[in-house]
Amino acid sequence: MKDGIRLFKIFGIEITLDFSWFIIFFLVTWNLASGYFPFMYPFFGKGTNWIIGTFSSLLLFATVLLHELSHSVVANMNGLNIKGIKLFVFGGVAQLSQEPQTARVEFDIAIAGPICSFILHFIFKWLAFVLASVMPMGIHNPITAVCSYLAMINMLLGVINLIPAYPLDGGRVLRAFIWSRTNNLRTATSVASMVGKVFAVFIIFEGFMEVMHGDASGLWYVFIGMFLFWAAKSGYEQILVRDLLNAAYVRNVMSSNVIAIDANTTLDEAVESYFLKYHHSSFPVCNGGDVKGMLGISRVKEISRDKWMSTKVIECMEKIQKINIISPYEKTVNILNRFVENELDHLLVMDGEKLVGIVTRVDIMKLLKVKMDLGK
Repeated sequence: MKDGIRLFKIFGIEITLDFSWFIIFFLVTWNLASGYFPFMYPFFGKGTNWIIGTFSSLLLFATVLLHELSHSVVANMNGLNIKGIKLFVFGGVAQLSQEPQTARVEFDIAIAGPICSFILHFIFKWLAFVLASVMPMGIHNPITAVCSYLAMINMLLGVINLIPAYPLDGGRVLRAFIWSRTNNLRTATSVASMVGKVFAVFIIFEGFMEVMHGDASGLWYVFIGMFLFWAAKSGYEQILVRDLLNAAYVRNVMSSNVIAIDANTTLDEAVESYFLKYHHSSFPVCNGGDVKGMLGISRVKEISRDKWMSTKVIECMEKIQKINIISPYEKTVNILNRFVENELDHLLVMDGEKLVGIVTRVDIMKLLKVKMDLGK
């Protein structure tokens, strides 16, 4: 989650705000301040509508965050290691590094979100009832109005997410059900994805119909439908990729002819004899046969050019960490998880203490292309 504004961490999960979030925040606030609250409470002043509209919009996204956090906490309890949540124009998304390993885990993670939304619905409904009893103006008090809106929107959020259309929570529940019956995640994902795409087409059609009848807000439904269609399609493709990679091992895809730079080489020589000659973005650094670190172009650029001739590679290389090393006997699907989870471009393949190869994202893409071309 490099792009966006990092807000805070909760339960070890980093919360990030995508820049596109500001678009939907403005649209929701504007709709509440100029549409919903003036219609529901015509006696509120314009200033009051904008204040409670802004406040309600912020609280709405706070409840969306709680919805996503419930997914993430349950996922982490089941060992899926959710590192972050990003709020963006279409709501929120958790950074899932791998698929659930069983149908029961899939179900537990999926259902946690709607349950959270329904709990929030009852909390805000109770607050609205209590405030209406003790606040001046009763149910027509602005604070009561905000609680009533949040109760309504969380019920709506819970119900919509239970629609059995992947990748909505209901679609994941459907996938878990089919998975438990067929014991085949690929089949379950295929069915859930198809239902999701049909639902997305329906949303797109409804949006176009509204636009044709003069309602420009229908464009929003078109965009949502297109996003859901893409998400349903890519969800199935991810399972196909996982299946393709699960049949191969690191030793089958790695580059075994590793070109390494001697630790005592100067940066000037490293650039001329390695980067410009072999056109790789990084190289292992060895000293007497032992791997000491990695030297990448980005690290070289940090050193002033006039110091290249006097600076040795060992002085500016990046040290090898456990996360950068993988065994030749691991499955290639684990490489993909490692790349995605830690935002890496390459991994060193070590057999014990011996460097036997290097594997990059490009190597994985080449393997996938060959397998797809062969119809596997």
